[in-house]
Amino acid sequence: MKFKESDKIEFKKSTAELNQSLIDLCAFANYGIGTVYFGISDDGNIIGQKISDDTIKRVSTTILSSIEQRKKGIYLLIPKKIKK
Repeated sequence: MKFKESDKIEFKKSTAELNQSLIDLCAFANYGIGTVYFGISDDGNIIGQKISDDTIKRVSTTILSSIEQRKKGIYLLIPKKIKK
């Protein structure tokens, strides 16, 4: 089954693309809706990814520490927290 990206859906091949996904998540937060899916290629093919509890914790912690709400409905990406 193939899926399709849209202005509300973004695909990432793996959590290795987490830093790029932060930009998308911040935009979605400002837009009001959107979802990033890991384990799906840009062309919509499911690749999958094995994840551990540590991976889930790292992804959650990175997102929560990198996107900050400044005003109601206004979210900013904190560039200094993004690891290169």
